[in-house]
Amino acid sequence: MQSYKGCPPEIRSESETCDKAVVKKNGATLEMSLSGISYTDFFPNSSLGLRALAGIIGSFMALDNCKDFFLIELQTNDLSLFVAQVEYHIDRRFYQLSRQHQVWFPTRLIQNLVSISKSSLRTRVSLIEQDSSTDTTPLVQVFLNDVLVDASTRKSTPFSKQFREKYATYIDAEEKTEHLVVPRKAPPQNAFSSSFQIRHSDTDYNQHLNYSVYITLSFNCANDALAGEVDLRVGNTDVCLREVELCKCCFLQECHVGDWVQVFVWADESVSDTLQFLIKKDNKNMFYSVMKFYPIIPSARL
Repeated sequence: MQSYKGCPPEIRSESETCDKAVVKKNGATLEMSLSGISYTDFFPNSSLGLRALAGIIGSFMALDNCKDFFLIELQTNDLSLFVAQVEYHIDRRFYQLSRQHQVWFPTRLIQNLVSISKSSLRTRVSLIEQDSSTDTTPLVQVFLNDVLVDASTRKSTPFSKQFREKYATYIDAEEKTEHLVVPRKAPPQNAFSSSFQIRHSDTDYNQHLNYSVYITLSFNCANDALAGEVDLRVGNTDVCLREVELCKCCFLQECHVGDWVQVFVWADESVSDTLQFLIKKDNKNMFYSVMKFYPIIPSARL
């Protein structure tokens, strides 16, 4: 599970410039305006990929105002919120706009509370085109399921009654909560695997493997499989260039610098253009994900 732990003593309610981004807090909603997405985030086909998107969402969550959005209410440094699951729902317009803008792609990121239970909460981060005055439908919606964990025992702990009652009033009643992904315990016999060592540059400020790097390792394994002429039923194109429609990730345990991990990939026999990934360390499951791609458009530049 991926963690972000509380540090600052308060969250100011007024707008605040942070890392060239403006963050606003209103009740249980955070909003950040990005001046633009870097040219280096684009693939050769002039589109943004899931790996870059995960990095952008991760940077948003890493800002002090965002990572302590709920933790500040807990009034203790002995507790941490761990990201247990992340879902990426990507509208195809996101890829079309990224190819159109190429270098300059102003966006807004909005975080809302979706649900809160005894020891977990679910938030939604929506990415909306900044310059669009007609269509405010999110280009991307990312759902994060966080679990409150006691730092000393490493076990889940309940939110206080006061905390749950306060934030219950901010829950988006119209949001439909989907079923969480159930991770596989073992890969099938026909799964392809590659081994990778975790580098220092792969980790976050807590020295844990950054959650966007799990996606990078998954893509690298899939491309190793394609290079070895393994049929993953997703075509022979670089998987990094495929447009991801849906990705559900489950973080099971933490990886650290120097760890060797084994990444497994296999095609989902029941759904077309879908891959499953499992990352293991010392025969323990660390990460599981299901990734569904949009069908290839012949006219798209791949």
